[in-house]
Amino acid sequence: MSTSALLAGLTLAAQYLVGRNGAANFTSVQACVDSATAGDTCTVSAGMYKETVVVRNGVELKGLPGATLVGSEALPDNWELWKGQIYRQMVPQEFRFRIVQAFVDGNHMTEARWPNAVMADYLNASSWATEKSGSVYGMLVDPDLAATNIDWTGAIATLNTDIRVYTYTRTVQNYTLGSDHFNYTTPLPGTKERPPSHYIGSLYYLSGLLDALDSPGEWFFDNQTNYFYMWMPDAAAPGTRVSVRVRDLCYDGLQQSPNEPLKLSGFNMVSCTYTMQACDGCMVSDLNITYPTHIREIEFREPDEGRKMPNSTFLLGNDSTIERVHLKYSSINGLLLIGFRNRVEDCLIESTNWLGSLDFPSIYIGFGKVNAGHHLRPQIVWGEDNVITRVTLNGFGNSGIVTSQLSCEVSYAYVKNGGLIGCDHAGIHADNDPAPCMFNTSASNCTKYFHHNWVHDCREKCFRGDDASVNMTVHDQVIFNCGWFDRDPVCGDASAGLVIKGDYHTVYSVTVFNVSDENHRATGDAFIPTSPGPPPPGCNATTCRPENAHSSFWNIAAHKIDNTGGPPLNQSAVFVGAMYQGNYSTYGLADPDAFNFVPLSSSPLYESGTVRPPFTPIVDGHAPNVGGMATGDQWRPGCVSFPGCVPSPSTGRR
Repeated sequence: MSTSALLAGLTLAAQYLVGRNGAANFTSVQACVDSATAGDTCTVSAGMYKETVVVRNGVELKGLPGATLVGSEALPDNWELWKGQIYRQMVPQEFRFRIVQAFVDGNHMTEARWPNAVMADYLNASSWATEKSGSVYGMLVDPDLAATNIDWTGAIATLNTDIRVYTYTRTVQNYTLGSDHFNYTTPLPGTKERPPSHYIGSLYYLSGLLDALDSPGEWFFDNQTNYFYMWMPDAAAPGTRVSVRVRDLCYDGLQQSPNEPLKLSGFNMVSCTYTMQACDGCMVSDLNITYPTHIREIEFREPDEGRKMPNSTFLLGNDSTIERVHLKYSSINGLLLIGFRNRVEDCLIESTNWLGSLDFPSIYIGFGKVNAGHHLRPQIVWGEDNVITRVTLNGFGNSGIVTSQLSCEVSYAYVKNGGLIGCDHAGIHADNDPAPCMFNTSASNCTKYFHHNWVHDCREKCFRGDDASVNMTVHDQVIFNCGWFDRDPVCGDASAGLVIKGDYHTVYSVTVFNVSDENHRATGDAFIPTSPGPPPPGCNATTCRPENAHSSFWNIAAHKIDNTGGPPLNQSAVFVGAMYQGNYSTYGLADPDAFNFVPLSSSPLYESGTVRPPFTPIVDGHAPNVGGMATGDQWRPGCVSFPGCVPSPSTGRR
């Protein structure tokens, strides 16, 4: 075949420019995508683009510096001063749907609620009210309700209730002005009726009523009258400074051919986010996403079958990569991935899961189809060999990184300030989903690796391999400041730094310190049960096998190692090496206030570890240390591309 014939059969990828100047081919991103074909690239110039870009044809989207996709629209300057400092307007026809988020000058404002709160307080449990004595399943009691002088009938109650794993929204029923209680609809999927003591200390707040609008920076939308009310944070007239979220997605991608992977890079996204589905080798990179997702009602935890899942930052597919993404200010999850052999690398996730529910981790992998049963998505476990590496998570309402029991790797993760609202959480959490892994030692798709991670300042647990975990290898971890009993007795009473349940684990080179108050703590710095454990399904106290009977543990430093009354660890596990159980003050770490956790030569941890090649060999004639840092170690976890990725030595520990 001639060269000319070969060239004639080739289709060269086209490059298009989107922008607002004369050099651009298009002024709309969607217009460019619609005109392009698979393999073409739409490069987007600096500017604000208020659209949902729907990609079905394999076109690459690339943003130049300053290219911003926006999910909000400004309300017109049609305000009237309604009462006091509260303005209102009849919203335009195109905005007449359920408004869930509002901004002033691009800054998130709070929907009218009680107790009052500003965004800086959303991840502070003190900004919620608490259930008091007399509360039961379906009825909330709080004497502080009477002092509000508001009839709360018909309001939205946001409930982080029972053992505070999940959060629900329900309509307030049977409230009488001046009363100390109201009713709400049950059941609450994922929980059940429990003794009244379980509800004392549970969290809630109320919203959805105009009467709750009583503070600067609050807003309310009446979807019956279509009036929007705004109390400006600075007492100025609103003008055109107020905007509302009108679209959740600014990128909606679906790969329709195996040879046409989706590629998205270089954008700012404000009050919107992306989804990608049916991916095979897709790429997401270099995004700054602010206010990606926001919901006010948790519809998928309604008791009926008409559950609606929220839009979220989501990738469904295989062999895809998410890298250099900075995501912040989400009322629900951060990154959600479903599929095989996906990779998350060099990402910074901040201030997520304001609702405090286990349904919304900062990063969620290894689960499958949506099914609101016990959990949000784990009812169908799907997705193996996923990798999370070089990520930083800072500030989240429940768990941070949540994986299924299927094979995965979590490495060089820096996880801090977590579990700030809900309970029974962990900074890094291998969940106890109904996977085929339960005690299945021959299943290669159940092998998990967690290494070179730092986890600290989580209100309850820091690292957790949950019930029926199997085949975890955990090493080179530094875990500290876990459990805050003084600030939250409900969560703090179950504090632990390292939790290893299940069996067939290999755990070594871990440093744990500063876990709650030992006078109140239910478990140890390291909680490694050896008595019979809960699952598999149908297992009971007489038929359950002992936990960790085939696990190995060595070179762990922890003030207290608790086995819940089972046989001593060195009589139950298959291998137990050097352990150091002493007060943190005797650890002899180089400079923990500057995040230097390497033992000094005078430390009892120094070169006193068990030699067990290839895991902890002798190196240059030196035995290994006990704990998570070897002598001379310089590694630090976390992302690398953003400010705030790694701890600053000047900040010290909490």
